[in-house]
Amino acid sequence: MVGRAIQYLLHHPDTAFVYSDLLINGPSTPERISDRTNVPYSGVEEQLGVLNELGSLTSGDDTTWSVLSPVKNSEHRESFTLTLIAVIGASTRNDDITRFLNDYDLPLLSRAVQATYDYIDGTTTRRGIAHTLDITPAAAIAISQIVEDIITVFNASGHIDRELPAATGVPVKHTGTPFVLDSND
Repeated sequence: MVGRAIQYLLHHPDTAFVYSDLLINGPSTPERISDRTNVPYSGVEEQLGVLNELGSLTSGDDTTWSVLSPVKNSEHRESFTLTLIAVIGASTRNDDITRFLNDYDLPLLSRAVQATYDYIDGTTTRRGIAHTLDITPAAAIAISQIVEDIITVFNASGHIDRELPAATGVPVKHTGTPFVLDSND
């Protein structure tokens, strides 16, 4: 994925949501994506069109879409970038992410994603995240729990390319967990 596509996804949550669902669940039809995500079929088709124009997708038979090689950079950056895109996409379904973006900004959300990786690696605590980001402990706990859930889904689908400590409880095998992270969770 080129920088233009990444920048687009970071600023267009609806497109990031469909992209992340397709990345996690593999080749799929618009109908299956719509069923999984509860995004109207026409909205899915619109987002797939945008992703296709960005050069992020390929279609094998004009009905099944696949993500092209995601991010081309270091392994750690790839996991980080895909996680950040997924967090942006999840903001369409999770009020806490939207609130975080409204109260702070995208660069701080990016730092929160990195801090959550540090938490998972055991090098900080959730309160340490608050201190590092200079935000309230409640905000740090809320956003890091959401990001950790997204990392868990990405790890289960094979898109986290680094070992996560077993103590995190992050599953190592895809469990079929849908990408939808509802604000009621």
